[in-house]
Amino acid sequence: MGDVYSPHGQPYSSATFDWTAYARFRPLYPISLFDTIYEHHTSHGGQFKRVHDAGCGGGIAASFLAAKFEHVFLSDPSANAIASAESNLKNLSYPNTKFSFQQASAEDMSWLEPESIDMVTVGAAIHFTTPELAVRAAATVLRSGGTLAVWYYNGNPFFADNPLAGEIFNEIMERWARVAKEPGSESEKSLLVSNTELDCVPLSEDLFEAGARRIKINTHGRSNAFALVRSKAWMKHDSRTGVHDLLEHREELGAWETVADVEWLQGYLQSLQPTISTES
Repeated sequence: MGDVYSPHGQPYSSATFDWTAYARFRPLYPISLFDTIYEHHTSHGGQFKRVHDAGCGGGIAASFLAAKFEHVFLSDPSANAIASAESNLKNLSYPNTKFSFQQASAEDMSWLEPESIDMVTVGAAIHFTTPELAVRAAATVLRSGGTLAVWYYNGNPFFADNPLAGEIFNEIMERWARVAKEPGSESEKSLLVSNTELDCVPLSEDLFEAGARRIKINTHGRSNAFALVRSKAWMKHDSRTGVHDLLEHREELGAWETVADVEWLQGYLQSLQPTISTES
């Protein structure tokens, strides 16, 4: 894409998108997330040699994965994201040979050898893909005993002990939805996937071992806990949860909690939809 984009385009693929600001104004992944993934991985005999982080953005997840795996492959459809990830990861104390970068979508992993990867991760990115194609691509490159880990956090936060702040945030997102509502847009695609709590991501037993784990954290018993725009919680893809998939609910408020000021909240809103001004 060029440098000019509309509310209905693909802002995260733009050459002008600020991945540094994105990293600054996004909640941090808790260590408990990776502990859960690694525990599952080792329980199935998974190794820690090669990991592929698809939809890597600026390399946030890869910075965690690098501490565990011998080699980290990163891919993203955005050349700007790849450049940002490469720059950010150079600041860590790892040799240059630790990382490999590829401009590619999560649906295309043909640049990797079949059955050569121990783990594929898709962190906060599956909602911008065609999930069934991304999952099938991952299954092709995973070794026996390998793990596909997909996660997403709610873009509409829960404000503990401050219901008024939550109401204000919801109104902001409602206004955003009225602007970025064109059918087929990146924004609509994100809503359709994330509103299912990723239940629309298929983990077929012809590709993976039966008993895929679907862990939902801090839903507080709400049916719309992962809806970015609450009034559109109904707008979603059909569930693709398998009959043998294992559903687990957890409450980990402390681990996933972010204490933030108004400046951070404004930056966070801008990172959710950079084509729409936070002043409007």
